[in-house]
Amino acid sequence: LIFAGRDPYLRCQRTLEALTTLAEAGFIDEVVADELSESYEFLRKLEHRLQMVEDQQTQTLPSDDAGMERLAVFMGFEDVHEFRDTVLRHLSQVETHYNDLFEEAASPTEAESLDFKSPEPNEQTAGVLEQFGYRDVPEAYRRSRAWHEGALPVTEAAKEKTLLTELIPPLLERAAKTSDPDWTLECVDDFLAGLAPGSRCLSLLAANPALLELLVEILTTAPALTATLSGWPEQLETAVSPGFFDMLPDRRLMLADSAEVLKAAADPQEALELVSKWVGDHEFQLAANVLRHTIESSDAGHAFSGVAEAACHHLFDRWARDLEGDPDSTRADMVVVAHGPLGTEELNYRSPLNLFFVFEPNDTSSEASAGLAQHFIEAMHAQTPHGRLYDISDDRTLWGRDEPLVISLDGLADLCAETASGPQLLALMQARVVAGPAAFAQRVSQGLKDVLVQTRGPESIAAIVAARGREGFDHGAESRDWSPRWRHGGLHDLEILVRVLQLSHADTHPDVLSPSIPGALAGLAAVSLLAEPVVRDLLGAHHLLRQTETILAISMERTMDLDDARLELRVALARAAGLESFGHLEKALNDASEQVRASFEDLVKEHGRTPG
Repeated sequence: LIFAGRDPYLRCQRTLEALTTLAEAGFIDEVVADELSESYEFLRKLEHRLQMVEDQQTQTLPSDDAGMERLAVFMGFEDVHEFRDTVLRHLSQVETHYNDLFEEAASPTEAESLDFKSPEPNEQTAGVLEQFGYRDVPEAYRRSRAWHEGALPVTEAAKEKTLLTELIPPLLERAAKTSDPDWTLECVDDFLAGLAPGSRCLSLLAANPALLELLVEILTTAPALTATLSGWPEQLETAVSPGFFDMLPDRRLMLADSAEVLKAAADPQEALELVSKWVGDHEFQLAANVLRHTIESSDAGHAFSGVAEAACHHLFDRWARDLEGDPDSTRADMVVVAHGPLGTEELNYRSPLNLFFVFEPNDTSSEASAGLAQHFIEAMHAQTPHGRLYDISDDRTLWGRDEPLVISLDGLADLCAETASGPQLLALMQARVVAGPAAFAQRVSQGLKDVLVQTRGPESIAAIVAARGREGFDHGAESRDWSPRWRHGGLHDLEILVRVLQLSHADTHPDVLSPSIPGALAGLAAVSLLAEPVVRDLLGAHHLLRQTETILAISMERTMDLDDARLELRVALARAAGLESFGHLEKALNDASEQVRASFEDLVKEHGRTPG
């Protein structure tokens, strides 16, 4: 019941089949499944024999010795004591596994003495709440009593009301372990108040005590992730799946996994909904892993990008097949190209996608390609029951047009001409194909490389350097001084530094052309265009800035300022960087930015321009 809602494979009606399936899927241990199956078969046989002896529907063992001896013989035992021991062994075996699988949410503590029956807290309850660390005891009591009385929409049914009543003590205890228990309790209350009647969330929390800790961690540390979870609370189901805190599979396995999910889609709309759920589950898994510091920022960027790439690949293919009259004619010569974070494989949680489309021109392909591109963008941006699949970045300023850029392969060369703007060159240097037929994708990739390796004059190089001063000043309310990307000496400056070096030397060293910054730095070092110590410093700066950016993408809302961040977020940021305190992180970021800034200024001097 807990897991089969999202995994149809587990929807078995026969108990033994369900045990085997749960073990195969990794939800229970194989030894546990074998022992429970053994006990089930024995106890079911015992029930049948008992009912045959009594000739009635009963599950009660005989209370006299003679009755037990007759039953033992009927069960094939020569000795009644051996029969008693076998019955007790199976009962004990089932009880042990039952307790392991459904342990109580909290061990006996002072929280068990809490009483919410009266309008005002009694002396004992008030004392426990105060001991927990709640400053506003009356308000903490009021919230808890409202839960106890079933005042929330989710407790409309008696079962949910009982579940929430049982969850009150562990919720109060877990909230008390944060830096501000009163505020944490408010966050929990807001989340619970948003749960709709019939939500499975309370059942999940009651059956999986570890989820309480994860939920409170998300609510107090990651407002951006909280917003997503509040709109789709059943996403917590993914957190109890086997391997949730393991690294996601590589891109090849992601493509295979998502393809398997899409097999059930009867039409494009159902395909979109299935992909949206698949993406949401994997993004939630990744975000929780980042929050728990079980994966590095580079791994997270690759994984977020792999999820997005799988969605692009399958939906583009599905839309091409369904929207084109002859799918093998036009579809075979059009691909989706990503630039920005997806192009460099540095995608963050809920990052928008930067996309354009390249086609091979023929008599009809231009109009058909534009239509397919528009349908695909609309699908990727569509609202589904699981939320919006992806936001698509508005690139009208970059490409000078309102609609998505749809361009022929030959037209790419014109975009990379000497007159191309700095931002356009940057976008094309980040670009890589993420969807479309393999043969044409390979031609487009080679075409991008061919036009980028052309000899560049000083005007093109200066255009990229000048782009530094024109971007990054209007990126929401996030403090520019704190932003890992837009601060002076941040990721944007590092990006321009690397791209200028790539573009300056691509004609003689084409292998330096890598969309990713670490890959580009490694290529520049391999041909001695950057000294090893400088490369090490810049790689270290990139890692720290990306690690911080990755956490902030999950934790910060666009309207937040890090100066107002609570202790939990500051601790999470420092831990993500492997540092002891938030103060150490601030110093490390300043040092990293200084290194990037110094290298950037050297580059500016070399090209005789000042930024902006």
